[in-house]
Amino acid sequence: MEINQFSRKTDAITIPDMLRGRFQDPMIGVVATYFIVFFMVFNLVAQFKAGSKILQTLMSGIPFFDSTVLMISQVTNSLGLGLDPAYVLCLLVFGLVVVAYTTYGGFRAVVWTDVLQGFFMVAGVLFMLPVTIWAVGGMGEATRLMATMQP
Repeated sequence: MEINQFSRKTDAITIPDMLRGRFQDPMIGVVATYFIVFFMVFNLVAQFKAGSKILQTLMSGIPFFDSTVLMISQVTNSLGLGLDPAYVLCLLVFGLVVVAYTTYGGFRAVVWTDVLQGFFMVAGVLFMLPVTIWAVGGMGEATRLMATMQP
């Protein structure tokens, strides 16, 4: 039976619900939930770190940002934490924006942003693929260049 059919049959909304219904054991659902949360932490840490790094790049040189970073560096130095104050500030701002956005907009907002990002990625590929092939001199030249590359 397919996952879609089984989840409809058991009224499962999430993967842990489906596993709980499939194996008729509530502990399976709890374990699945813990596994999902555990592995999502690694995914979210990488995204939040990247968001902070991007904000640092965009905000550096802005006087308000620089003065705030200086103020945070005085606090972190007095506590002896040895943290990059610009990174900490951008991480806090990024985290607060993400939490506020998902709290306010909920799951529907997250789905809509994923759909919009999907459209942009498809449009980017449809635009960049022909431009890239043209830039290297056509498919024949691209194939010849790839054949000479060392892995």
